[in-house]
Amino acid sequence: MQVPAFVSGGALPPHRRGTTWDGIAALWDLYATFCGLAGVDPHDKMAEAAGLPPVDSINMWPAWSSRNRNDSMVHPRQELAIGGALGNAAGGGPAHLTTTVEGIISGDYKLLVGTFAEAIWTGPQYPNASSKASEWATTADCTHGCLYDLITDPGEHLDIAQHNPQLVAQLKARIATINATVFSPHRGSVSPQACAGATQRYGGFWGPFVNESVLPTPGVW
Repeated sequence: MQVPAFVSGGALPPHRRGTTWDGIAALWDLYATFCGLAGVDPHDKMAEAAGLPPVDSINMWPAWSSRNRNDSMVHPRQELAIGGALGNAAGGGPAHLTTTVEGIISGDYKLLVGTFAEAIWTGPQYPNASSKASEWATTADCTHGCLYDLITDPGEHLDIAQHNPQLVAQLKARIATINATVFSPHRGSVSPQACAGATQRYGGFWGPFVNESVLPTPGVW
């Protein structure tokens, strides 16, 4: 969940250059942020008319460009739902992916609920002598909830759920509330054409593959 990210360019105020920001932001917040910079309304009227949920994106530019670090706008996102895709072969048909919320970041805390693959800590660089390929098979059992304080323990080494049952219950209830209205449309069936398109037509990158007749010739765009 923690990835390197940089904001740069001439529009960034001088007082924020070379500084760090410790708030919560998601990849999809870039949509509303770019809309805000361009002066475009991020509201999707067509999606709303079709009954789709509102856009979950927050304009982060006021936070990233603010001079006052105590400004309430410095941390506009206080919550981030952590979703995953589960296979569902109900009815004996082909497996379909179903979105579910398996965790949440709320303020300084992060709660995970379920079982999670690749639950390891690597060294500063991977692969290196501190990590082995076999470790990636490690699975974390957070069936009853794993709670972490992201401020004092950003690497999530210490599960504090046992000592904070009330907070765990509160965050579990919030996850249940979000799951009740999670957007999980039918995304179609698994198709080997996708892999063929990536390997044969796009040099290892994903591209259109459903209608083979309209696929571009390799190298011609």
